[in-house]
Amino acid sequence: SQREPSSNVSPHPPVIALDISPPPPPPRQPLPVMAGTADSLPSLPQHTLFLCMPSPGEEGLAEAALAAFRGSHVAYVGEWGTGMTSP
Repeated sequence: SQREPSSNVSPHPPVIALDISPPPPPPRQPLPVMAGTADSLPSLPQHTLFLCMPSPGEEGLAEAALAAFRGSHVAYVGEWGTGMTSP
């Protein structure tokens, strides 16, 4: 038998996207990108931190985000350990 999803559980987890300099939103952007930095993290819900190719031009960016994050899960997307974005 197939279980019905609970009515109080969202099929899409809440996502807050931050960028130090958000691009202008395209006409059908499904997720707004807000201005923010690692300093913004303590005031946001602390579920999972998603780091995607931290900018090599901003040394310490990933470290600052990890230090400010108080949640228990981190998802990191970048290059292999020898790449320019390895932590």
